[in-house]
Amino acid sequence: MRWFQTTYTVRFNRRHLLSGHLFQGRYKAVVVNPEERGYFAALSDYIHLNPVRARMISLQERLYDFPWSSYRWYVARKGRCDWFDPARVLGELGLDDTAEGRKRYAERMRGRALEELADRNAADNEGLRRGWCLGDAGFRERMLGLLETVAQKFSKAKEVDGGIRRSHDDNEARRVLREAMAYFGISEVDLMRLKRNDSRKLAIARLIRKRTSVPNQWIAQELSLGHVSSVSRYCSSKAETTGADRELSDWLEARR
Repeated sequence: MRWFQTTYTVRFNRRHLLSGHLFQGRYKAVVVNPEERGYFAALSDYIHLNPVRARMISLQERLYDFPWSSYRWYVARKGRCDWFDPARVLGELGLDDTAEGRKRYAERMRGRALEELADRNAADNEGLRRGWCLGDAGFRERMLGLLETVAQKFSKAKEVDGGIRRSHDDNEARRVLREAMAYFGISEVDLMRLKRNDSRKLAIARLIRKRTSVPNQWIAQELSLGHVSSVSRYCSSKAETTGADRELSDWLEARR
């Protein structure tokens, strides 16, 4: 991919008397969990709807007619290459590679295209654009561990790319926060109204601090703990561990 985006770009620009970037941005690959249903289909949707998102085709045009996509092979058998296999994507959606299954897939993608044009999938798309991994929290943790092992083995780097680490920790912190609030039976409004020294609020703060490397400012803001120095005090190694800490930690471990 590096050759494709550098050497080929230079040759293309010389041949066509152009200058500048030929492709938008750096090449990026997203790691996808192959064991869980839904993730591969979500990524396939994202790729196939790129021309809709970029407004390269309109609702008056057919996604099927876009020439630089494999979408047409999912909705029709005509022109398929021998190596093409639609079973993974269609299977995750509960569809078969039959006339009826392909018709239902086309209808589904038409609905997704309408959502794209209305920006209803903005949150999901942002996660795919900025994320590095598509899977649940456990899968992300395993992949992060593998990345760190490889980095230490083949280079002098002590840990993986900071952007990946920050992305993982931010997602993990929000997951822990949501599940902890569910465990204690408190809403976002309740969390904001609780006193700063409430045992439940402090248990959540300490657990997030222990499991992730999100900054204290993040914890202070999300849990309404006041000044960032309060987080350092509440989450220090000398801070007293309460029954709420142990119960919450045990409950989350049992759910993993």
